[in-house]
Amino acid sequence: MGKRKDNEIRKKYTKEEIINDIKRFVSEFGRVPTSKDFEKLEGYPSRKTITNIFGNFNDAIRACGFIPVGINFRDNKIKYNKEYLLNKISEYIDVYGKVPTLKNMSDFLGYECKIYYTKTFGSWNNALKELGLPLNSVSQYNDEYLKEAFRRFVSEHGRVPTWRDFNKNKDYPSFWCYQNRFGSWNNALRYYGYPTLEDVYNFEVISKNLLLLCNEIYSKEKRDIISISDIESCEYLPRYCCLKRHFDKNNISIKEFLNKNGFDINECGIGMKHIFDDGELTQSKYEYNFSLYLRNVLNLKYNIDYFRNVKYKDFILNYNGYFNCDYLINYKNRKIYIEIAGMLNGYKMHYYENKAINAKRKELYRLNLMEKESMLKENNLDYFILFPEDININFLNVVFGKEVIKSA
Repeated sequence: MGKRKDNEIRKKYTKEEIINDIKRFVSEFGRVPTSKDFEKLEGYPSRKTITNIFGNFNDAIRACGFIPVGINFRDNKIKYNKEYLLNKISEYIDVYGKVPTLKNMSDFLGYECKIYYTKTFGSWNNALKELGLPLNSVSQYNDEYLKEAFRRFVSEHGRVPTWRDFNKNKDYPSFWCYQNRFGSWNNALRYYGYPTLEDVYNFEVISKNLLLLCNEIYSKEKRDIISISDIESCEYLPRYCCLKRHFDKNNISIKEFLNKNGFDINECGIGMKHIFDDGELTQSKYEYNFSLYLRNVLNLKYNIDYFRNVKYKDFILNYNGYFNCDYLINYKNRKIYIEIAGMLNGYKMHYYENKAINAKRKELYRLNLMEKESMLKENNLDYFILFPEDININFLNVVFGKEVIKSA
């Protein structure tokens, strides 16, 4: 998730709505949020919006009845000394069975902890040395090792790697190692004597490839709005920032170019947010495609035939939590509850086989979704959990018992 602009969704929040959103965060993620969470998390008001309304982010947290993260440190109720910080590393290892990175540690504690370890030990790796633990790998690779790994990829694959090839690939160092060493991935390519996509692609090639991506997406998903994440994950396009520079040099924005060719771009970070003319907000391309199906295939109207983010406490007896249901649909004398499991893309079998997911956020999402389904099932409600691979016209026609297949 990329950072977003505060004005990307022009919605006026009330204090009550923000309090409900903060409580929903706690319910979904099992911890009190920090201001950083609301700079990048889709489906929630931005940090700036919360601060503007409450005057202070921590005041918003207190209004919900929670203690702001890190407040104990500022009140000097907890001494962030060597013993405390080292104990937290040991606690992480006890829970997860591995040596944490600094980011792992921040996620575990629920706040940015770099400053505490840097002030106390000089660096994160010095803290690991205190415990006799292996250092995080980014500092262990020397220039020769990074060069050898890069050349090995070229030899094995017959092409120059992209940063994506070195992202979460156990056979190679992380692209962050190269970025930290050279300042950027493109600088690393140039250092090793290879041209970058930005160097070799001219505007004509890039614009043709961008339209190729748009047509591929429309062919597969009937979606004419692309997101930055679509561009970022495309193998034959440079990263969005590089793409934008090429268009800027040619005195046309990406949005203007796409509009002229019958497409549009959602520029709200790397997510896929869209506001329909009737005010419906979709937070992902899965929600967008599903809402298109409801509108164009089933001919349903928002806030008349189907409703969004319906509170579970409004239809589940004796439930007073903060879960929301993505869709409530009235169709052919059926009242259908729909949950879109967008965050579990690629984890459908984990869900149905009740297998834990290593990523903490996805695992909390999975457990919450299971709790939702349990309530829906116990109350004999007509419901479906839709995973990303389910959101296609043939499957949805089966869900809604529709015989005639019509293009969305």
